[in-house]
Amino acid sequence: MGADNGADWVTLIDDVSVSTGPVVQGTTNMLSATVQPGIQVSWSSGSGANYQVQSAPTVSAPWVNLGGLIGGNGGTNDVAAPVDSPFKFYRVRQIQ
Repeated sequence: MGADNGADWVTLIDDVSVSTGPVVQGTTNMLSATVQPGIQVSWSSGSGANYQVQSAPTVSAPWVNLGGLIGGNGGTNDVAAPVDSPFKFYRVRQIQ
């Protein structure tokens, strides 16, 4: 699902790995989380369109550009970024 030209949307992504052991009724399973050193944002792009990847610590905070404009290739575009805070939101805006 996407948005119309000029519209924004947010996709929340979590990189989660879960393993199971024997299930014992009445016990709580504890899972540990590992913070990954970076993320990759991927999207389907239109040929000739320009895109700007942005991030923010909250959905309502000001969005900050990650790098410059990226030209669409009519396929899949992607951008890698370091993880520099425990919580961050990402979005891709189509720029006319």
